Amino acid sequence: MSAGPQQTLTATLTPTDNVNYTIASANVLINVTPALQGAALTIVKSAYPTSYDAVGQTITYIYTATNSGNGDISAPITVTDDKFGTISIQSSGILSPGSSVTGTATYKITDSDINAGSVTNSAYATGSFNNKPIISPKTIAIVLYNHPTNDRDNNGVPDNGGYDGVLYL
Repeated sequence: MSAGPQQTLTATLTPTDNVNYTIASANVLINVTPALQGAALTIVKSAYPTSYDAVGQTITYIYTATNSGNGDISAPITVTDDKFGTISIQSSGILSPGSSVTGTATYKITDSDINAGSVTNSAYATGSFNNKPIISPKTIAIVLYNHPTNDRDNNGVPDNGGYDGVLYL
């Protein structure tokens, strides 16, 4: 039998007692549902702002998990982030093919982030398909330290104790 949306199943009964019974056959039209292949989940992670310049500044991470396969992915849909642990972004229902769900998390800049010069973290999304986990590839976001200038006049030129590049005698 070849695969397709509709198939005919034929059954033939040949009785061992062919005196009292005759051969019987039946045909049944069956709708065949192709096996779903390629359940997949992807994640995009972005950060706002994309740079920081002070301890205590807040960075907001935005996670968008998308069902990029061809079967429904069941909740919970979670994001596992190496800075925040596991974050639930859809607690119930399904994520149908092509659909997305979004979640956020915030992070406060520390002294060690200033010293490191950047904050790098990775995340991946998880859901389930046929009671088996579907895990997205990891994504990485890097937020860079933007060393502030000593520009008290806000003119784009660092203040330097009154020295403006001209020597006065």
